[in-house]
Amino acid sequence: LVDGSRKFKQLEEMDEALAFSRVHKGAIYLHQGESYHVANLDLQKGQATLMPARVDYYTQTRERSEIHIIRSLQHKQLKMTTVYWGAVRVTQQVVGYRRIRQFSEANLGETLLEMPVNTFETRALWWDVPLEWARYLGRRGWDFMGGLHAVEHATISLLPLFAMCDRWDIGGLSTPLHPDTEQPQVFIYDGHPGGVGITEQG
Repeated sequence: LVDGSRKFKQLEEMDEALAFSRVHKGAIYLHQGESYHVANLDLQKGQATLMPARVDYYTQTRERSEIHIIRSLQHKQLKMTTVYWGAVRVTQQVVGYRRIRQFSEANLGETLLEMPVNTFETRALWWDVPLEWARYLGRRGWDFMGGLHAVEHATISLLPLFAMCDRWDIGGLSTPLHPDTEQPQVFIYDGHPGGVGITEQG
C-alpha cells in the first residue's frame, strides 16, 4: 500500500486475498488512525495507491462466498448442537461496496465491482443449527436467516477476545441449508490460506 501524495511512499503490506476486500478501488482505508481513499488497485504490480482523505463515511464490501467442508479434524457434542473444527475450501468474490455515513449509518449508495474470484483452503469452526429452529421461528414470524447472520457477526466480534487477532483476520458464512450437511450452518474461518490457528482457539 503506497501513499500517492508522498511520492508513493510505502505505508504497509497485506496479503493479496485481504486486498480484494480492504483496498479495492474506491475503498476508504484506515492507516494509523488516518483515512485514505483507494485511488487504484493494480493486481499486476501488487500495489494499491492510497490518497489522504477527509470523509464522513466508510466503505463496506459486498461479497459472494461459498464454503466447502474438506474434513472435520475435531468435534464436540454440546447440549443443543455439535461444534466442528476442520479444513475447508473458501471461495469468495467482492462484487461491490457501499458507502456508509459515520454515526447515522445511512447508506450513501452502492458501487458494483468486478474483482477476481479468490479460492483458498483454510481452517474453520462451524456448528449445526437444528432444523426445527427454522420452523419454530417461522411460525412466530421471526427472521431465521437474519438470526443466523446476527450470530455469525456476533461470533466474529467476540473471537478476537479469545484468539488475539484482528477482526479482519477472520471471515464468516451463515446459511439456512448448507449443501455439505443439508442443514442450517454457521461458519467462522481463518482469513489466511492454510489457517493460522485463530478458529482452533474458537
